[in-house]
Amino acid sequence: MQNSILRYTSPAKKWIHALPVGSGRLGGMLYGGAKKFYCQLNEVSLWSGAPFPNADKTDAYTHLDELRRAVNEERYQDAEEILDKHFTNNGGGFEGAYSCTYQTLGEMRFVSPSGGSRARGYRRELDMSRAVYSDEFSVGKAHFERKCFASAADDVIVLRFEGSEKGSVSLDISFTRRDIRRTEYTDSGFSFYGYCNNDDSHMKFAGECRLVPEGGEAFAGKKAVCVRNADALTVVFTAATDYILDESKNFKGGCPVEKCSEIIKKTTGKSYGELFAAHEKEYKPYYERCSLNVAEDTDKTVDELLDEAEKNGASAPLCELFFNYGRYLLISSSRPENILPANLQGIWCNEYEPPWHCDYHTNINVQMNYWHAYMTGLADCIEPFAKLICALPENGRKTAKAYYNAEGWTQYTITSPWLWTSPGWGGGWSQYPLGGAWLCRHLTELYYFTKDEELLKRFYPVIRENCLFNLDMLYEESDGTLLTNPATSPENRFRTDSGKTGWVCKGTAMDIEMLHDNFADFIFLSRVLETDEELRSRVEAAAKRLPPLKIGSAGQLCEWQGDWDLNAPEPHHRHVSHLYGLHPGSMISIVETPELAEACKKTLELRGDDGTGWSLAWKINFWARLRNGDRALKLLRRLLMPVSDGPVTRYTRGGGVYRNLFDAHPPFQIDGNFGAAAGICEMLLQSQAFDGVFVTDILPALPGEWDSGSFTGLHARGGLTVDAQWKNRRLTAAAVTASTDTPVKLFGEYTVEGADASFDGKYTVFNAEKGVRYILSLK
Repeated sequence: MQNSILRYTSPAKKWIHALPVGSGRLGGMLYGGAKKFYCQLNEVSLWSGAPFPNADKTDAYTHLDELRRAVNEERYQDAEEILDKHFTNNGGGFEGAYSCTYQTLGEMRFVSPSGGSRARGYRRELDMSRAVYSDEFSVGKAHFERKCFASAADDVIVLRFEGSEKGSVSLDISFTRRDIRRTEYTDSGFSFYGYCNNDDSHMKFAGECRLVPEGGEAFAGKKAVCVRNADALTVVFTAATDYILDESKNFKGGCPVEKCSEIIKKTTGKSYGELFAAHEKEYKPYYERCSLNVAEDTDKTVDELLDEAEKNGASAPLCELFFNYGRYLLISSSRPENILPANLQGIWCNEYEPPWHCDYHTNINVQMNYWHAYMTGLADCIEPFAKLICALPENGRKTAKAYYNAEGWTQYTITSPWLWTSPGWGGGWSQYPLGGAWLCRHLTELYYFTKDEELLKRFYPVIRENCLFNLDMLYEESDGTLLTNPATSPENRFRTDSGKTGWVCKGTAMDIEMLHDNFADFIFLSRVLETDEELRSRVEAAAKRLPPLKIGSAGQLCEWQGDWDLNAPEPHHRHVSHLYGLHPGSMISIVETPELAEACKKTLELRGDDGTGWSLAWKINFWARLRNGDRALKLLRRLLMPVSDGPVTRYTRGGGVYRNLFDAHPPFQIDGNFGAAAGICEMLLQSQAFDGVFVTDILPALPGEWDSGSFTGLHARGGLTVDAQWKNRRLTAAAVTASTDTPVKLFGEYTVEGADASFDGKYTVFNAEKGVRYILSLK
């Protein structure tokens, strides 16, 4: 598949230059280098910390009336003080109740005892079509090649070292991590175990490595395994923890040392070729589910492509490469069998205390991780995310009762492997009780994209119970309107016309849009399952009483209850949460609600085109939904600007990519990679659910510079798979295949081979049979 290789002509000097491999559960970052070859390692469930079952302030709800009075009387500072005092969690932040963090597993080091500093012709690359890292160089007469892949088939990371001259492979192999209890080196490999932060009450981890030299000898040193004069060397590594996603067992599930031993034992006797063949057979079907062709294949290095982007804007080959990278990273960090989903950095993290705990933020970030999964045919890779969501209600019920005395379950801004559902420890960022609603939207989307009723039956109780909370937490205004009070717009602040500032008010636009989708989804899904008629009636009645969205004096969509956007303390804030209804939500559409869509356009113009990495990615999606492909491409090019390597954290501007194409917030956050891939999908294919009817739009926001091209295997809501070709910006061929017998509604006028299609002046409608490929022609 074209534009699927990241190429470089020098080793990585820093972690943000290294190249990632991943099996979903295991991750590795390869630096390359002739004399020293490092592989930094991760295991998806390796977290410090422990469960904190008493995180909720159980009497918080008794202060709810006082809080609402303060909001109603526009005493916003008083409302903030009440929230910070009574509506935070019961144990604090980084050093308190929420002290857990995702961590690096450690680093495998391969050092040549004979040098390598005079290496010639160094090259390294990551072939995403096969999920294999490789590098090569020459020293003297010998030519060396190394390869690495993370195999989900065998649950291991495999490295291969080869030299062209007999006996030319000699290496000292070691492992390092700060809190290991024991490391044992033998002539056949090494093993280790330990506890996070050297605390026996924390998670236990272990790893095991088997070395298979061809020729030469291997012997154990004090701090390394030494291989001398081999013709080739195969290294097989695995790791595990004692974590399981089961709170009833205190999240403990078996000895990681035994798990590693069993995994390595199953690989014994398998050659490198057999291991690679099994890996490739398992991986390629994921990667080949969809394709994009908007450029010629390039053999330029990533550094060359980024240098060009900095001068002239990202080229089409770089955009296509970045799209494929987004798919590769998700496949590599979130396989169906994962025990946990991709976090803020996927599975790749080289720190013990990474930014923002490297956790799951539910006010945009973890959701953005999975936007493109639906559209690129990777719905099964969402399974770890779905499992985490379905595990939250038990704690979420306690949180709903503690803070709102409400039925159902909720989730605030952050969560972790310990199923945290409580608020954070202070400030507006921590007050987002509709995190659960946004999570449930992803369960609904799985059904919308697959039309799999077994999935729906599994998820429906979780969605239903969250809808109960959203009903119960609403506040009734004197005119009968139902809205959220208190309410925030994630992480942003307002300034009223009278100069009052704050982050808490009532009835924010994002809350209205989120509840619109939550209620509409429940109504539709309950009808599909023919259940909950009484509750459905309650939800329908409540939905009609939600306040309308407002358009402000500048023509913008109002973020707050007042027309305060032009007074904003941060007019270019990274969060554009009040446009949730445009994307990824379904309340706003350029076709169905053109006035609101125009207001969203004005909002984006006021916010500007700069921002953090993930914010830029979201804006690509917004502009695509507004059918402005050229503006979406402009944002994509802005995101593909190389950034400096410094560890600076920025919240306003400076987003881009590092030299390994990891998204830079900065620092690294993988949601920008994933969100950009989703944005490219939205430029080429869109689908939305309006009152249970799915509408599909082919080539809705095609940039002028992508005047000819094609895609295969993109997915649309309603269980559709779509292929398309275009030339001179006009669709020349398209095909639609449905996963079930279903009505299909396409924007525009088409002829449909093999179906009786009708056109109502806006949409082409026909009934599709499961598995039949319908050929479309644009009239």
